[in-house]
Amino acid sequence: MLSEEEKAIIEVRKLRDANKRNSLGKSIETVLNLVTKLQKENEDIQKRKDNQEKRFKKYKENIDKQHEEIYENLVTEKEKYVYLYQKALDNTVKADKENIELKEQIDLMAEYITYCFNEDEGICKKSASRINNQDYDCDNNCKGCIKQYFEKLAKEKGE
Repeated sequence: MLSEEEKAIIEVRKLRDANKRNSLGKSIETVLNLVTKLQKENEDIQKRKDNQEKRFKKYKENIDKQHEEIYENLVTEKEKYVYLYQKALDNTVKADKENIELKEQIDLMAEYITYCFNEDEGICKKSASRINNQDYDCDNNCKGCIKQYFEKLAKEKGE
């Protein structure tokens, strides 16, 4: 049989083993609690991440929509200015053609008036006294004199 001492040692070992089992059980329980907590935290982090991705996606869509609107406005403005520029250019070309035609008309009128009168009479010198008492650079070129008269008259009326 076992001595008292041996019985005490066996009893101590049993208690120690029981404590180890209890400690191990508590440790396992603690680990399981930690694992559960970590899983919940991971789920929360994933939810926050998903929400951030959704918000970022909406933000990006809004920015893209604003960029589209700005681009469309710029295209519309460009088209408007191209149209206005082309219209102004067309009007300028038309006005230039009209000015050229008017100058040609003045030349033809001066030529006709000169033709109607006898250049041998020196119409410019004779008519200078009749046209507002003003003298023109004549050089016996009646057409030039008459043209100067009408150009000066048009200029005075334009002012």
